[in-house]
This record gives sequence, C-alpha cells and structure tokens, in this order.
Amino acid sequence: MTSRILLSGLFVSSLVACTAGKDTEEAPDTNNAPVANAGADLVVSSDDTIVLDGAGSYDPDGDAFNLHWSFNRVPAESALAGTDPFPNNHTDTKTSELRPDVPGTYIIDLQVEDARGARSDVDSVVVTVEPGENPVANAGGNQDVVAGASVTLDGSGSYDPLGRALTYTWALASAPANSGVSELSVTDQMTTSFTPDVGGRFVVSLQVNNGMSDSEPNLAYIDVATDKPQAPVADAGEDNNGAMDCSYVGLDGTDSFDPNGDILQYEWTLQEKPENSTTSNSEIADRTAESTTFYPDVAGEYTVSLAVKDNDGWSTPDLVKIQANERTFNTAPEVEAGKSQNVDGGTAPCTEQGYTYDCDSCSAVNVQLGLDAFVTDADNDQVSLSWSSASEDADVSILDSSALQTTVQVAGAAPIEPLSCTDTEFIFELSAVDCPGAVGSDQVSVVVTCCGVAPPDSGS
Repeated sequence: MTSRILLSGLFVSSLVACTAGKDTEEAPDTNNAPVANAGADLVVSSDDTIVLDGAGSYDPDGDAFNLHWSFNRVPAESALAGTDPFPNNHTDTKTSELRPDVPGTYIIDLQVEDARGARSDVDSVVVTVEPGENPVANAGGNQDVVAGASVTLDGSGSYDPLGRALTYTWALASAPANSGVSELSVTDQMTTSFTPDVGGRFVVSLQVNNGMSDSEPNLAYIDVATDKPQAPVADAGEDNNGAMDCSYVGLDGTDSFDPNGDILQYEWTLQEKPENSTTSNSEIADRTAESTTFYPDVAGEYTVSLAVKDNDGWSTPDLVKIQANERTFNTAPEVEAGKSQNVDGGTAPCTEQGYTYDCDSCSAVNVQLGLDAFVTDADNDQVSLSWSSASEDADVSILDSSALQTTVQVAGAAPIEPLSCTDTEFIFELSAVDCPGAVGSDQVSVVVTCCGVAPPDSGS
C-alpha cells in the first residue's frame, strides 16, 4: 500500500516537471516584408514638377521603413536616365518630386525597406508628361536697308514664360532668286547677321527652345532697296485661322514692297474655296485696293492671292489662307413688306343665267410691290430676298421675285352680279434669308375691286 503511494507521487512530480519545461520555451522571431505603394499614375505638364507620393506604403509589423525611388524608364531624349534626382530619397519621407526635362512617358519605381532590412516588392507609377507652354521667339522685327549694308538681327526679345534658359536657331528662310546669299553668319546665338547683295525681300526665321519644347518660328522681313531694276514683292498678309463665315474678313497688302520705290498696283483674286461655297471675286470689296475685305459665305478654307505691279511688270503672287469657322451667333432679318393696297380692277360684264349671273373676270392688273418695304439685319449680314404668292390658286405673276421693289400682275378678280363691286384679296409674302440661313418674312395684301356691268339687253 505504501509503495503505490510513492509511485503515484513520483509520477505526479514528473508530469509537473514536464509541464514547467514547456511553459518556458521562446516563440520564434519573424519579420514581414513591407508593402510599397507608388501612388496613382499621373498626367502633368512639362511646366510642372512631378510629385511622387508613397504614403500608401506600409509595414505589416508596424516597423519604420525608408523609401527608395528610381527610374525604370525615361523618354529617349531625357538626360535623367541613371541619375538620382529625387529629394529625400532613401529616407522615411513619404513624398518626393522632380522636374521633367522632356515631354514623354516616365516610369518610376518605388521599393521600401523596413528597419530590419526586409524589402518590399517594387511598385511603379507611370507619369505622362505633356508639352507645356512654349517659349516665344522674337527675331527683332522687320528692317528696311539698302543692298550691300550689313544687317544684324537680335533675338534678345525672345522669352520663356517660366524663365528657362533658351537656345536659338536662326535660318535664312528665303532670298531673292538672283541673290548669292545662302546662309547667316551664325545660327545658334542670340544675334546673327548677313549682308544682302541684291534688292528684294530676305526673310529670316528664328526659333527658340527652352529645353522642353520649341517656339513657333518668328520671321523678320528684310526689305532691301536698290537702284537696279528689280521685281516688286507681293505680301498678302498672315494666314487667318480665326475668321468666321458670313462675316467680313480683312485683306492687308500693306507689307508689299518695291525695291526701286515704284508705286504699286494691286490685284486680289480668289483662288480656292469650299465645294459648297458660291462666293466669287465679287465678294472682294475692292480687288485693286492695297487693303480690302472678303466675305466667305460658308465655313471652310479659302485661298486668296495678291499680285502687285510696278513700272516694269507683275510680281509673283503671294497667297493668304483664310479658315472660316461657323459663326456662333445670329439674328434673323427683320422684314417689313409694306402697306396693303386697294386697286381698281375695272369692270367685267355679267350674263344672266336664270336667277343668277355669270360674270367675267376683270382684266389683269399690274401692281407695284415693295415701294415702302424694308429689310434690315442686326448682324449686317448679306441677305437674299424672295417675293412669293401666299394666296392659294391665285393667278399671279411676279416680274422679279428677288428684288425688293418689283411688279406683280394679278388676274381673276370678278364681280358677283351686275351693278355691284366685289373685292378679291391677293396676299404676297416677302422673305429674307441671311448668310447663316435664318429667315425673316412678312406679308402684304393687294385688294382688287372689280365691278359688274349689266347685260346690254337687261334694260338697266
């Protein structure tokens, strides 16, 4: 009996000892990798900075972590490949920014690393950089010189809206056909020069670049006078992309030039027009004027030429293109067809037919319409006029339906019985359609009084 108790005690002690040993074992030390989030894809202007935002990155264990930004891809023209232009890179700062050096697509990678050295997978953000505001070139303005005198052109008036440094590209855009000048003294500096060898017009072009984009070319016209006979130069002015249909467009030939100082004659000609246009040279207000106007009747592209003539002959024509856009405003014409008229139609014989009379019609009557009519258009549009009959089955004819004042002939007015007069009303409508197509109209009535004549044998 005693032995059993001892064994039981030993067994219990052993269990206690084993249990105590398990309670003191340490849990394994684990570390989860952080997660990188480079932010949403971006579209920015080349005038702006790229702002990178890694605030969406995190560590599952709550550990501190650093952010590592790097380029995965840059545009072919960019000089940023292989560089580290990211402020606060490799620190725990969640944002960074940089200025792109060319438009295009940039792919930027982000990887984060926690305090214990665990690194995340790479996450990328795609940044599309669109061209921003272009620089502005200024070739220094037009000049008048004499043949053999040196000409200096100064591009210092060129600028960039953001103050970025500029590079300059000069070119001789055109020269008189008999000139031997083919290039400028320098092509990549702020100033350049050349010496014109003959009379005529030399055209110099300047384009500047701000490191991101090119400016539009700016032209300087160098008009060179000479005492040797030289053909004149026609200048029809700059192309016009902001014109509107059904509106007068200016044509300016004031920059035309004669190297010998001769007085010029001018001739404007419509060369091309949209297929649905009915305009012609007649829509040029004065074809022989130095400056005049042109009236495009529909939206589309028109080409007008200018040739000038001096004492020796005509110049080569110069062309100006006019892009007429659809006009966004319009007011319909106001039309007043005039006052109604009462006209004596004369008499017509009536024949007794039983208890009634059969009366003939009075003779046709001519009536003047439009003597007090008027048509006005608030937009000063050209309008087309049209007279028409608004009386159903009326026997009328209109001499000139497109004229404001016209003659109409009305027939068919007839009396009901002898010794009485009957009024027959004829209604005419005057319509005006303006260039954009709005219609205004008004009606006027002509009342013809026709009196019946008794039969000769009626005893009346």
